[in-house]
Order: sequence, then structure tokens, then C-alpha cells
Amino acid sequence: MPDARRFGRWIRRAVIATVAALLCLWFGWWYGKQREYDAEYDPTRKAILAMDDKPPPGLNPSCWKAAVIWSHNAYVETFMFHEVVDLDSLHRFGAGFRERQGRGQPAELLVWIWDELERASPRGERYVSRFRPAFQEHLDCARSPDGDPRRPER
Repeated sequence: MPDARRFGRWIRRAVIATVAALLCLWFGWWYGKQREYDAEYDPTRKAILAMDDKPPPGLNPSCWKAAVIWSHNAYVETFMFHEVVDLDSLHRFGAGFRERQGRGQPAELLVWIWDELERASPRGERYVSRFRPAFQEHLDCARSPDGDPRRPER
């Protein structure tokens, strides 16, 4: 009977070791995906948010800031969780953003952000269809030199 007990303990230990090894492999895979996601997600997110620091000349600062924050929120909502985000889509968006950043009109970059987020994923498409009118209202307000008199400053 001692051999049967020893064999049973050996089986339990082998199962526990196998499960532990599989968990370590899964965690390593997950951590690698998280690092790849963070390397693209965070710099782009911060760059979008930094656009509100210096409103372009001729644009209403408070309305510009609101339009940038709407764009930031759209980005975050579209690419929030790496488990449901297509990393290729995130990489394409980041590369396109960096390519356009600093070139042309900043207001056009915000419009490009919304256009691209709509194509990036179903989640982005839903967010854009729901909130683009609010973003557009703030962008239109920013483009009018004195702001929209119908819209209270926030």
C-alpha cells in the first residue's frame, strides 16, 4: 500500500507542477502582450492629451481644450483593454498619428483621430457614432474666434 500512496502523491505533485507551469506560460504571454500594448497606447494617449496645452492661434482656448478632451476620451474608449484590442489596429493608429502630428492644422488632426477611431474597431465605431456630435460642437466653437455665444464656457 505504501507504493500506491507514493504514486498518488507523485501524480498530485505532477498535476500541480503542470498547472503551475501552464499558468507561468500564460502569464508570460499575457505580460508580453501588455508590454507591447502599453508601448503603443500610452505615448499616443499622452500626445493626444498634450494637444490641449497650447491651443493653436486663432482658436478659442476653452472650446479647443474640450474638443481635445473629447478626442482623448474617444481614443481611450476605443483602445482601453488590450484583451479586446487588435494590436495591429493600435499600431496603425499610432503610426498614422505620429506621421500627422506637427504637420498641418491641429484641428484637422482631431478630425482625423475621430475618422480613424471609427474604422479602428466596433467599439470605436459605437463611441464615435454616439459622441462625435458633441466633439464637433466643441470643435466648431473653437474655430469661431470668440467661441460660440450659445455655449457657456466650461
